Amino acid sequence: MILQDTEKSRINSTNKVFTALKNANTFISNAKSVWDFLLEWV
Repeated sequence: MILQDTEKSRINSTNKVFTALKNANTFISNAKSVWDFLLEWV
């Protein structure tokens, strides 16, 4: 039982990390798009 909980929380943590990385990646892509857009106007 304890082992299952540990495994579950480990998977949960891994998922959180992946979600955070995905969000960061999306944020960077969006920031780059905005930056490229702004540079066209300069």
